[in-house]
Amino acid sequence: MTRILIVDDRQENLYLLRALLMGNGFTTEEAVNGVEALDKARRAPPDLIISDLFMPEMDGYTLLRHWKEDRQLRTIPFIVYTATYTEPKDEKLALDLGADAFIVKPSEPDFFLERVLKLLAKHKKGQLKPGQSVVEDEEDWIRQHNQALIRKLTEKTRQLEETNRVLERVIARRIETEERLRASESLYQTLFDATTLGISIQDCHTFSFVQVNQAFLDLYGLSAAAVKELIPPYFCSFLAKGDGIQFQGYLDRVMKGEVVHTEILDCNLANETFWADKTIRKVTIQGQERIMTFTQNITEKKRMQDLIVQTEKVISLGVLAAGMAHEINNPLGVISQGVQNILRRTREPLPANLQAAEKYGLSLAKIGGYLEERNVFRSLAAIQDAVRRSAAIVGTLFEFSEKNESPHSLCDVNRVMEKSVLLAETDFDLKKKYDFRHIRIDFDLSLQCPIPCVASELEQVFLNLLRNSAQSLNEMHRQNPTISLRSRQEGEWAVIEVEDNGSGITPELKHKIFTPFFTTKKAGEGTGLGLSICYHIIVQRHGGEMAVESEPGSWTRFVLRLPLAEPAGDRKNLFKAVDASSFAPPGEPGNGKPLQ
Repeated sequence: MTRILIVDDRQENLYLLRALLMGNGFTTEEAVNGVEALDKARRAPPDLIISDLFMPEMDGYTLLRHWKEDRQLRTIPFIVYTATYTEPKDEKLALDLGADAFIVKPSEPDFFLERVLKLLAKHKKGQLKPGQSVVEDEEDWIRQHNQALIRKLTEKTRQLEETNRVLERVIARRIETEERLRASESLYQTLFDATTLGISIQDCHTFSFVQVNQAFLDLYGLSAAAVKELIPPYFCSFLAKGDGIQFQGYLDRVMKGEVVHTEILDCNLANETFWADKTIRKVTIQGQERIMTFTQNITEKKRMQDLIVQTEKVISLGVLAAGMAHEINNPLGVISQGVQNILRRTREPLPANLQAAEKYGLSLAKIGGYLEERNVFRSLAAIQDAVRRSAAIVGTLFEFSEKNESPHSLCDVNRVMEKSVLLAETDFDLKKKYDFRHIRIDFDLSLQCPIPCVASELEQVFLNLLRNSAQSLNEMHRQNPTISLRSRQEGEWAVIEVEDNGSGITPELKHKIFTPFFTTKKAGEGTGLGLSICYHIIVQRHGGEMAVESEPGSWTRFVLRLPLAEPAGDRKNLFKAVDASSFAPPGEPGNGKPLQ
């Protein structure tokens, strides 16, 4: 099998020649310069050599000269195959040195193979005379060789300079592009961090955070270093006790390409819960699918919504109270007048009474004695007492439904609370269910300055809260039933707390307890108006706040906040409405400690 030695310093050229020759039945030997080619040829002479001219260590011209001077190799055909020395002077020098063929790269495969086959055929038939160098003068050889090298080096230098100019233009454009890209990235990062929305980009599989903005870090109380190693319990929430089924549904929708908009309960690094408005979608960034989430804290918005709903309920209750008071007042007047007439016509010795009794042969004194013995007068007195109490309730309903005209005066809230406790201890309704005197009352009254208020209305609030606490303690049968009363100053507010270690309030009921007519008591034991009226007095009439904190089965705390300055006119109060636990960490009772 014909063996051909191919010499080239570029591996891609060797590969192309090897593939072409071996594909046509030849075997090949390879060398990367003239020195290696001479060594391999002298150890195992080939049937043909194909060599490039421009190579390191020993170029193709020098290899050709040594080849034709070697007695063992001079008869082996030598083909020059070059893409560098392509001028007529270059070809003449190669042929003068004894080359059998001169082919310029690149050459068509068919043409190239045809030249190789013809040369091998002539050599086999003896028709190819061994090439001999016509350049015998050493100085002439060196001169021609140097001239060829200089021409090629000059050409290469020119090409290199042109390439450098092209590269300079490319580099300048690239630098300009990179500067634009950096400016664009800087603008993007500025906008990314400047928005008030918390933005996060997560891996679709591990839910680790690829990138977040400053608003996200501030919202969750995280650092840029910590968030890189953080994986949330759920892809869209840090709340460990979140609704996993609901969140999985969100994830399935997002991965299908839907945009999910939802409001969920979330928490920060300090385990403080807050309501979050989230918009979640799947995006493709640099060829990879990611989950992008926009987060906004809407806790205040939710509180405002609760307040508006609660205020509307109180307003509706006021309208209803006015109607009820008007309807009840009329029959009460008839009853009161009727009782008065009965007493006047059976007790007082009026001429008309004496005349009527004499007509029927009766003594007014005997009639009075009979009625007294049969407790009729006592019954009538009870009716009058009931009418007076009903009238007082009607008056309260009228006051509840009308604008408060009672003047605010500076009062010592601590003394009002103490008075309320004394009144609660003598309350007859409480004694029917429990003995209030067996409940320990703890006072922590550090508020020093008086506040503008209507003392009688605050007394009504405290009495209502004390009754509720007492009933809750009775239900739990505590061995150490305790009610704690606290007062303190926080900035421009007076803060009052009424806390008990009773049955507590479940989360489901906390948002309903201020709703008019809502009650957890048995039928006939409560009207569901007590806390609604308390809320109305504190928020609407005194410009304050009223909230509740609780741990079911452990304790309940009502928190009242009253302004230390007189509220201005008829201002609307837009404070948090129902649940103080929304601004306290989960499982903690707020500023104080729960009763044990």
